[in-house]
Amino acid sequence: MQHVQKTTQESTTAVKDKQEHDLVNLDLRLPTFWNSKDKSKNIDVGSNGIELTYIGPGKQETHAALARSNFPMRPQCGIFYYEMKVISKGEDGYIGIGFCCAENKTERLPGWDVDSWGYHGDDGHSFAGSGIGQNYGPCFTTGDVIGCGVNFADRSAFYTKNGKFLGTAFKQIDVSKPLYPSVGLRTTGEKITTNFGHEPFMFDIEQYIKMISRQSIDRTPYTEYDLNQLVLSYLIHHGYTKTAFAFVKNTKSISDTDQEDTVTVRGTGMEQRTAIRSAIIRGDIDDAIRLIQQHFPKLLDQGERGKSVQLMLKCGKFVEMMREYSSSINQKKDEIFSLLAYHDPYTSPVSHIMSVSRRDALATEVNAAILAFLQQPEIPALERIYRQLILSNKMLAIEGDGTSALVKVEDYYMNHMEKIKMP
Repeated sequence: MQHVQKTTQESTTAVKDKQEHDLVNLDLRLPTFWNSKDKSKNIDVGSNGIELTYIGPGKQETHAALARSNFPMRPQCGIFYYEMKVISKGEDGYIGIGFCCAENKTERLPGWDVDSWGYHGDDGHSFAGSGIGQNYGPCFTTGDVIGCGVNFADRSAFYTKNGKFLGTAFKQIDVSKPLYPSVGLRTTGEKITTNFGHEPFMFDIEQYIKMISRQSIDRTPYTEYDLNQLVLSYLIHHGYTKTAFAFVKNTKSISDTDQEDTVTVRGTGMEQRTAIRSAIIRGDIDDAIRLIQQHFPKLLDQGERGKSVQLMLKCGKFVEMMREYSSSINQKKDEIFSLLAYHDPYTSPVSHIMSVSRRDALATEVNAAILAFLQQPEIPALERIYRQLILSNKMLAIEGDGTSALVKVEDYYMNHMEKIKMP
């Protein structure tokens, strides 16, 4: 068992080391302005880096001009979104907004070539690697704000107009290559400005991302029985006796005949662990030690773990003594503290030791030691799954998996755990 635990710890450490190494070497810089060195000669980039003005002849298709952003969109975003405002549609309003690869020519509008996608204002058509467009949305002109979003989770793209969602424009986008936001202009007088996120968007992109994230989670298959068993094991692990019985009683997926047996069998020592935990939480360390010696007499004498628990309990006892007498300054206390580094522990750099929250940490450690003594898991299955989810989600995000970037495991977990009422 010790060998397995050591191997697991070494494996976890190796994963964390790789994760830190990958993060250090990961380029996550996002588009912030148009690249003045990666554009057509027929486009002028404003001094602020976000305005584009057409300066070409604008007579034929070969006069089309495109500009790319300074950095590509990152899959680690999950969804990348930016907006363009049409300052002037110029002569004909042949304006396109979309994204493309770094290799695409800058003498073409977005969407006309392979690895290029665009939505054009003169006809409202969408273009995906072809000069032949598809009916998609309304035309746009001077004063309109057009947004473009790429969903790296399902490899799709969408557009918005003046804050309203227009629907999915493209599916099955090849995201294996870096994709850059791009805007194309083609006739005299066309001018646009861009918002890469330095100002609030007209479209509520945050709410949209929350909706997509929720849908992604809802599509995950699960059974009510499995979820209930995870919650029950969590309650039993931490010794929430009354809550565990109440949960079982109100859980439909557990049959009536098995309800009491389920808690009894899986909760070996649960009531005793609850009593010990309660004693520690209220600061009665002597009673906690008495209960441990009564119900688990060999625990404190069992190897390094037992010695560690003894030491923590004695330290806890000392802290409680200091807490009890901290309000009355007397000669005895002065004599004791003359042997210590700090006269008043509450104002010392280690004052956190006196925090009541330390009781909970001590209770949790003692509870884990008892469970190990009873040859039961020290960490509940729910918590193990949570830790695995956090680590897996981070690793997938680092590798550029769009779905993992949309799912905020910590927020989802905490929101649901708050609904569980503990005694």
